[in-house]
Amino acid sequence: MRRWRYNSELMALYEDLDLVSFIKLNRLRWIGHVYRMENTRKVTQVFYNNPQGSRQRGRPRHRWVDDVQTDLEKCGFRGWKQKVKDRDEWRRLMRETKARIGL
Repeated sequence: MRRWRYNSELMALYEDLDLVSFIKLNRLRWIGHVYRMENTRKVTQVFYNNPQGSRQRGRPRHRWVDDVQTDLEKCGFRGWKQKVKDRDEWRRLMRETKARIGL
């Protein structure tokens, strides 16, 4: 008979981050890549694209960048747009964040 494991049990078993923290950390790592990319790259063009026209009525859709902004605020990153340009500094911040991942 197979026994299901909870996220916290797996984290303790493998001595690694739980799934939610892993996703949040990788989102922060990816935003670093996107901000350092050249403006000619498709990923950067899509990220900075500001479509024209009007939105549908109702609640605004939740965007990926909104989650990233929330994660950055929870981590207490101030001036992250300048820090992300220095790859070594951003990598150091990501290591520190992983060490204290209480997001």
